[in-house]
Amino acid sequence: MKKFIVPFLLFLSIGSVHAQFFFRAGGGYALPVATEARGENNIEIQDLNGGTISATSERVKASYGAGINVNLAAGYMFSKHIGAELNFSYLLGKEYEFTTVQREQGGPDEIQLTSTSKSNAVYITPSMIISTGEGTKVPYGKFGVVLGIPNVEQDLNIAITNTDGTTDATAHYKYQKGMSLGFMGALGMNWAISNNVDIVTEVSFISMAYYPKEFVLESLVANGERQDLSDIDEYDKKTVYKKKINVEENPDPGKPREAIQESLPFSSVSLQVSVVYFLGRKIE
Repeated sequence: MKKFIVPFLLFLSIGSVHAQFFFRAGGGYALPVATEARGENNIEIQDLNGGTISATSERVKASYGAGINVNLAAGYMFSKHIGAELNFSYLLGKEYEFTTVQREQGGPDEIQLTSTSKSNAVYITPSMIISTGEGTKVPYGKFGVVLGIPNVEQDLNIAITNTDGTTDATAHYKYQKGMSLGFMGALGMNWAISNNVDIVTEVSFISMAYYPKEFVLESLVANGERQDLSDIDEYDKKTVYKKKINVEENPDPGKPREAIQESLPFSSVSLQVSVVYFLGRKIE
């Protein structure tokens, strides 16, 4: 037994020479990847009799993981080459808009449907660090899992214009409940500016999707006046997502609508710049 204990203790004592706690703070911007079609932009021009003169349609893809992000992290380097980190980050997501317009040529009549969606999320990411060593310029890699707590909101607006003017209504919905689990990988470079402080540049990739449990109407405003949601059937206010549903010809208006579970894309590639502070480090 002593043959194994002594080398093990020697290994720990060697590793402890380079063991260091560190703290990191930074931010960056995430670009959408692995996008999915979330809506369309459509324009239809009609004649005075309602016939179609021209029509265009464009499918729009999105990932709700795109946007500005900030992060705080704490970690520990067990040796020159191996470490661990726990990162907390906040995403202020990019806004997406989809519009369908039906317009009368030469006349005032127009119907415009606009869907606007945006997201924010909190990410908790434990990861392992593999570094090439110590010095003034040190490349490294990271990999880990991402626990996401996302929030996705959607506004649906309809505006009708005719000879009497314009009337409009906006319904505000929210995807809620449920969490996301994904994977993260990153490559970066530590640029040492002192014994204790590094500037870090990093490119990271997150693969993740959000599976909400509910889609809920939170408010309705018509012509500038907030409407009482108690007058609306529960079936029209709330959708519950399930893996398996029963299709009913005459659903109960007092119960939520049921729909097959769907996923919202949250994958992204992020460009990050951070400041790292090491406790008690001395660069040789």
